[in-house]
Amino acid sequence: IFLEELKNFDVVVFDDFSHRAYFNPVYLDKVRDFVRDGGGLAMLGGARAFDSGGYADSSLKDVLPVELDGKGSYQAQGPVRPVLTPSGKAHPVTRLLPDPKGNEEAWAKMPALSALNQVRSARGETLLSAGSNGSGATAPLLTIGRFGKGRSLALMSDETWRWNFIAVGNRETPQNHLKLIRQAIRWLAQERSFEQVQIR
Repeated sequence: IFLEELKNFDVVVFDDFSHRAYFNPVYLDKVRDFVRDGGGLAMLGGARAFDSGGYADSSLKDVLPVELDGKGSYQAQGPVRPVLTPSGKAHPVTRLLPDPKGNEEAWAKMPALSALNQVRSARGETLLSAGSNGSGATAPLLTIGRFGKGRSLALMSDETWRWNFIAVGNRETPQNHLKLIRQAIRWLAQERSFEQVQIR
């Protein structure tokens, strides 16, 4: 797949996946080139992602929209609440509802997560920060960026399934979580109908 077929994909997703046990480093070089040439890459958090997965020493370290230094870790650190940044309030990936106020309210109701991948900093545009009880946003939770002709996305937790399951358990719609995933993939794939429009 990584040597011959990668060019036929729009987006590659690494979901809590460490390359060390399974990947020849050449495969990561191919993923880097795939993004540079216009593909999309999403890395989702977990105990085998980002620094915990050894990506600080890989050819993807410059592709990802976060700064890795090999020192970050995956931590269960209590409630992690998604906080929309100013960029996140306007970006199509995090626009769950068309009305800005309604969108902020929808994000404010999202259940807290309990784990977060620590990174040195965001290199790209942070759409969601990780907030905790009694304090403001402290770390990037969802960050996007560009590399060459392509795009990358970093989601620093493997617990966003809670946004779906808890909604269903409360007899509420899981559409907000599903919409976030759909919109992230469409943005990574550079769908023309999904580009931001600037009016001057």
